[in-house]
Amino acid sequence: LDLTRQAVGPSWAERESYEAILSVIDGQTRLLSQELPTAQVNIWDRNNEIQSILDSKAMEIFVWRGEIENDVHRTSSDEYFRTAAGREALGRVLLAFAYNVPSIGYCQSFSFLAAQLLVVCDKQEADAFFLLSAVVEVLLPTDYYTENMSGIMVDLKLFDILLGRENAVLHEHLDALTEPNEPPFFFAFVSQWFSTLFVNFLPPATALRVWDAFFCEGHIVLFRVALAVMSILQADLLGASDAVDCYDIMQKKARQLAEESGGDMGDPDRFMAIVQATMCPDSLDALRAQVIADEQNKVGPLAQAFHVPRRK
Repeated sequence: LDLTRQAVGPSWAERESYEAILSVIDGQTRLLSQELPTAQVNIWDRNNEIQSILDSKAMEIFVWRGEIENDVHRTSSDEYFRTAAGREALGRVLLAFAYNVPSIGYCQSFSFLAAQLLVVCDKQEADAFFLLSAVVEVLLPTDYYTENMSGIMVDLKLFDILLGRENAVLHEHLDALTEPNEPPFFFAFVSQWFSTLFVNFLPPATALRVWDAFFCEGHIVLFRVALAVMSILQADLLGASDAVDCYDIMQKKARQLAEESGGDMGDPDRFMAIVQATMCPDSLDALRAQVIADEQNKVGPLAQAFHVPRRK
């Protein structure tokens, strides 16, 4: 927490407090409850009666709250989030972030990030809120969680380049199994890894070691970890005869390895040793800038980058 405060600088770290944001949200929520009709209303019906409400900050809070409440029930296996107090705390952190950064609002990945942060911050909501804001607004590239998620799109392309450079044999094999004019099938996995900082993929103890490295070394760690995972799966992937097999390996075999306490992913020390040994440039700034320049007219909605292979 202290390291992050130093990294983001005092002016950013001393922005409006978490408590002040919650106070504003409570006021807007009361305003909305007074303005909405007592009967159920189709909030997407933009008639004259609720036009002003739909366009208000209070309405944004209403929509975000509904999305968040749907997600907090399935966010984490930690016992704390099975309680009403845990779910309410998580909901407050997520709603405060959405309100404070309306250009991004809420996205499902945030619930996994915020839940992990609440656990490591000993349930201190203000600290978890601060760190979530730092991760999204400072530590990760811009546009990671915007509507078209162009930041992740750039990083997927960048990861594809790095995989080709650092593991040419595996990259060539996977490329040969990818259907013509389709993006690499592993983009669907890597985007989830990056957007949740691997918390949804790696065992908790291993994921926390990755987070330690991420907060200390920055977003380049995500590429090292992803390259390490691909190297761990390499033997199985090279034995795959088609993209469907590869997809199953990355979905099922990877999960199996993650659940083995003494395996390459289940043992934090062993996994981080593999990560540290992974070849990756010390800085990706120049290469990332080149990818952005090359792809600026090609980056589209994230869904267009994902292809789930199916046998015909």
